[in-house]
Parts: sequence; structure tokens; C-alpha cells
Amino acid sequence: MLPAALSATPRELPALIEQITATLPPDEAAALSEAARTYAGKGAILEITAGPGDAADAYAAAVREWRAPLRLLLITGSDSAAAERAYDDWSHWVAGGGLLALRAADELYRRAEATGKFRTLAATGTLRILQRIAACN
Repeated sequence: MLPAALSATPRELPALIEQITATLPPDEAAALSEAARTYAGKGAILEITAGPGDAADAYAAAVREWRAPLRLLLITGSDSAAAERAYDDWSHWVAGGGLLALRAADELYRRAEATGKFRTLAATGTLRILQRIAACN
């Protein structure tokens, strides 16, 4: 089975928080909102989600062309292969002090923490928020 197509969407923090909080249980929404507002500030924010099949080319182009450190990287979706790919493609862009938010990705959460580059900031329900403690590559 092929992993789901991925889509990479740059977001402004208020729009991202509003969109996410509408889909999360209240405790997860509050945890992400508080952490994002505190640590993400005004830096670049990127949301990676499973997308339609025709999003594959746009996603590949985004991976090739992206050159800015991220203050917040959000990876959502239930396809573990797609989440792993998104982590491999984007986690190195999370700036020192920036956030990596993972939803329903416990294996990926353990992998990120094991690198020694991230520490757990908050964990609520299926949402895990990690903070980068090492500079981005």
C-alpha cells in the first residue's frame, strides 16, 4: 500500500490555530493554542496533512524549494508512512526553540524524542507537542 499523498500548507498562526481548534477536542486545542502562541511567535508555520492524490507534485516541489526555518511544524493524519515521510522531509527545518506538533503519531513522537533534538512540551490526548532544543540543520 502506498502512503497517502501529502500536502504542505504555509499558515499564519491565527488562521492555523483557528482551523485546528475546530477539529480537536477542547483539551488538545487549548494545549496547542497555548504552546503555539508562546513559542511559535511570528515565525514560519507549516502544516503537513494527507492531501488529494494530485497534491503529490506540489508537495514534492515544496520539499525541494523550502529554505526557511520553521517556528511550528504540525503533522497530522492517521497514515503512519505518510507521517514518517513528512517528519523526514521537514523536521530538520524546525528552528531552535520551535515546535513540532504531532497528532496521532506515537511512534513518530518516540522517534523525535530519541534524537535528542526535541523535548516534550505538552502531551494531551492524541496530540504531542515537542520543542526543538538543538538548532535546525
